[in-house]
Amino acid sequence: MRESMELYDCDRCKFQFTRAQLKMQKGLMVCPDCYDDTSKIKNVNMKLALSPRTNSDTTTAVTNPTVFTITAAGGVTPSHSQVSEETRSVTLEPIDAAYFGSSYYMKIVGDGAVNITANPQIVVGQHTDLLTLHGTSDTNTVLLENGDGVELHNATSFTIGENDVISLVYDENKTKWVEVSRQENGGF
Repeated sequence: MRESMELYDCDRCKFQFTRAQLKMQKGLMVCPDCYDDTSKIKNVNMKLALSPRTNSDTTTAVTNPTVFTITAAGGVTPSHSQVSEETRSVTLEPIDAAYFGSSYYMKIVGDGAVNITANPQIVVGQHTDLLTLHGTSDTNTVLLENGDGVELHNATSFTIGENDVISLVYDENKTKWVEVSRQENGGF
């Protein structure tokens, strides 16, 4: 009786449950919320650590974000200014698979006032990758133009200055980074 009242951690979510509440699945002791019952549609809450495209098991928090210097010929290569965690809630059909692209947040500054001449302007991503560019200077700005791997709303170019922010998602069908949103002067 005493053993059934002791608390154990779920091997997936790490919340505590009594032994009687946990079930063995694929060598793990899991709670009812984490138990994969493929006969039902269920809401899956997952915590995704943002990491580079390589399959890394560890992430290290960065307290002082890196500011990337963008050159006209070099363009933008998605990378992380800082690593964070994000929670997403998704409803999955029993047989369907879900793909979550990587999310990149970059603080950027131009090497002078830069009009990107690289083709593509932003290095090709993977389907559904999300890239957020946050400007850090009103003098050393970075200009994104519609075309050369970038599709901007209403084909309107965007000069990224101090505290200007633009978010883009990579669409493999268009083979372009497509604008999701932009915010001038005070995006953060």
